[in-house]
Amino acid sequence: MSLKTTDSDADFIAAAREQYQDDGTLEVDHGAAVSRGDDPGHYVQAWVWVDAEYPTDEELEAMDAANEVQEQERQQLVERLIEDDITNIRQMLLEDDDSYLRSILRHGEKGLGATDVDALRRLAQGRGLINETDDSEEAA
Repeated sequence: MSLKTTDSDADFIAAAREQYQDDGTLEVDHGAAVSRGDDPGHYVQAWVWVDAEYPTDEELEAMDAANEVQEQERQQLVERLIEDDITNIRQMLLEDDDSYLRSILRHGEKGLGATDVDALRRLAQGRGLINETDDSEEAA
């Protein structure tokens, strides 16, 4: 809707309703006040819903801080679980569990870095599970 500053208040009210109205959030009454100015536009009175249950700035900051602590705790837990998994993998390898080693080399293992994978390949080569030249698994 294209308006001119000379258009009626009702035209500006209709334009405000069309452009900005969102039932339950921002509403413009049909008989809203219009404040005319010298600029190419006018103020139109509107109602804005303000939730009485909305948290204060202090409450929002406390919630953010609590969320940050929870995220740090979650990250620490994930890191501990990954470290436990790596420890378990290393223990199984020390127990000569060649089938587990073959599975890791075939499918990979989350949490293992390139250094760990290289060490596993050398271990597998030392046990004769894979060929030293092409790293392909030999039939056991």
